[in-house]
Amino acid sequence: MAARFWVGSGTWDSANTANWAATSGGAGGASIPTSADTVTFDANSGGCTVSGTVNCLSLTVGTGFVNGLGSGNFDTIIVNGTTGTILTLTPGAASALTVGSILCSASSGSVSITVNLSGISNATGYIKFGTAGSTATFTLVTSGNFYSTISSSMYVEVYGGTLSTGTVSPTFQYLYVYNGTFNANASAISY
Repeated sequence: MAARFWVGSGTWDSANTANWAATSGGAGGASIPTSADTVTFDANSGGCTVSGTVNCLSLTVGTGFVNGLGSGNFDTIIVNGTTGTILTLTPGAASALTVGSILCSASSGSVSITVNLSGISNATGYIKFGTAGSTATFTLVTSGNFYSTISSSMYVEVYGGTLSTGTVSPTFQYLYVYNGTFNANASAISY
């Protein structure tokens, strides 16, 4: 497992190593992340456009990240982690998050999710949890918004396993359960 940090601006695809560093703000040229690597966008990261399907073990878009992370409608970031915190989306207020989809694909295990898109300039796309046959539990660990404005929202979809609010009270604009379970755990859920 390796840590990979996005540096500069460019396209995240299966061939471009120029924008990947082994440390935050480090020199580009590190290997492209695989399903065994952690990926971080932070204050030292420029804008990024996802092209095609890319993989990582965990994805962090932190508060220092104020640039755009975007992709086309059919481009996907697959997050493969099965333990610990696999998805953190808490970008800075000036950033835009316009992704085709982020798929948390754990087939088993228990993982944590941190999302708060409140106040960012734009948030559109899909955050998907599980695949058919998944027994994983995806637990939200912070009370946060899955949208930035009423006209700018992430669709949250459950395809397998269980999406659980744990002890927090998230706010969704769009939440769909196709296959699997949504467990509110007596939390206050806002739509």
